[in-house]
Amino acid sequence: MTSNLPHTVEVWLQDVYDQLESDGFFNENDLAFLTKEESTEIFREIIGGAALNVWMDSGDVNLSPDDLTRLLFEIMLRAHVEVLKKEGFIDSMFDDEGNEHLWMTEKGKKKMEELQEEFHSLLMDSGMEDDLTDDDVGDDDLFIDEDEV
Repeated sequence: MTSNLPHTVEVWLQDVYDQLESDGFFNENDLAFLTKEESTEIFREIIGGAALNVWMDSGDVNLSPDDLTRLLFEIMLRAHVEVLKKEGFIDSMFDDEGNEHLWMTEKGKKKMEELQEEFHSLLMDSGMEDDLTDDDVGDDDLFIDEDEV
């Protein structure tokens, strides 16, 4: 990995990356569907950015286990989003402040409808649909209406 990070941060980041790679982290869930370059870029952006901020504040890279766990969760979420984009289910754009805005594509809306129908069918087949009462569901429907998508 080449970078413009300070040496201390780069060494720490490489150690964390190597450990995660040897533990199989990058071969799990949606990370397995990304190229090595894509998963490395996400890793460097999320964990590298946090490590740099901590280093700039304290002069050392000391991320707590809770912080690292939260950052790994962010990596997984980002991988899910990237896979959904690759599959054409969602798309996104960045606004002037750099915030990403996501939306479902027509393909994504169609897939959501298919999943809702499948879920409803599973409920019917299992007999669980009869167990749901209006109190369980409340005012919100279990399924997303077309105008909500």
